[in-house]
Amino acid sequence: SCPMLSLTERGLVILAVLALLAAPAPAAQGDPKAGRELYNKWCVSCHGVGGKGDGPAAANLPVKPGNHADGTRMNALTDTYLFTIIKQGGQAVQKSQMMPPWGTQLKDQQIWDVIAYVRSLAVPPYGGR
Repeated sequence: SCPMLSLTERGLVILAVLALLAAPAPAAQGDPKAGRELYNKWCVSCHGVGGKGDGPAAANLPVKPGNHADGTRMNALTDTYLFTIIKQGGQAVQKSQMMPPWGTQLKDQQIWDVIAYVRSLAVPPYGGR
C-alpha cells in the first residue's frame, strides 16, 4: 500500500499537474502548412522566403535576422524559446528589439504553426527536443 502523501507533497503534485496543463502546447501540435502561410505573410520581409535571414528588410536592420535554415543553431533552441520570441519579441529573450512581438497579431495556435514550419527549414533537419 502507498503511504499517504503529506499536504506539502500533495500541493506539489497539484502544482506540477497545473504547470503541465498551463504550459504551451508543443510545436508537434502545430500545422507546418498553416505555419508556412503565416510565415510568408509576417516573417519573410526580414527572415526571407527560405528563412536565411535575407529578406528585403534585412539589409536595413542593425542586427541580421536569425537564419532559420541553420539547423546547427536552430535545433538547439527549444520550442518554448521560439514561442516566447515570436509571441513577446526579441527583447523577451535578450535578443534584438527589432524582432517585434507577434502575440497581438497571432493566436497561440498560429505561433505553434509557425514554429512547426520553421522547424521544417532546418538543415540538418530538426530531430525534436
